[in-house]
Amino acid sequence: MTKRNIFCAVSSVFLVVICTICLVQESRLKKLYREIEEIQNRPDPELSEEEKEAIRKEVDSMWKDPIDYRIDRVIPALIEVESNGNDSAIGDEGQAVGCLQIHPIMVREVNRILKKDKFTEMDRYDRKKSIDMCRVYLRHWGLHLYGNDASEEKLARLWNGGTNTVSEKTNKYWAKVQRQIQEKEK
Repeated sequence: MTKRNIFCAVSSVFLVVICTICLVQESRLKKLYREIEEIQNRPDPELSEEEKEAIRKEVDSMWKDPIDYRIDRVIPALIEVESNGNDSAIGDEGQAVGCLQIHPIMVREVNRILKKDKFTEMDRYDRKKSIDMCRVYLRHWGLHLYGNDASEEKLARLWNGGTNTVSEKTNKYWAKVQRQIQEKEK
């Protein structure tokens, strides 16, 4: 046998093995999908639709990057502390506006991070856009400063104090945010 024939024979065997593995995996996946579908279609009188939706959201959030999960947990608390949930709130002598009390410099910083002018100062009054700006800022600086150690506390302090997150001012702020997070968990 020539080297070429040996190579062809080995390649053929290898392909047969790979195809067999793929078929087995496909069979397992199909079985798993059927089981999941059965579970999803099973009537469950003990859970309300709201409870089922809450479970779905919790499961979905588990697949996120840990910092995204922490950001999603801290933002509602930030909104309560910053504005009591008021999208039209104005503070800091008119400089901070919206539900997250965003300053013009924050809009510029988020646009710098994104490397494009996506947000305007008027977007601070829009809850969804304010949350998006907050998420961009916290994700960027949280990862840059803390990596995987970006806790909810560090993220809240970052939002309040900027990149200089350790100060007396942020200690009081964190205590307020922490209370809000705990209340939302009840």
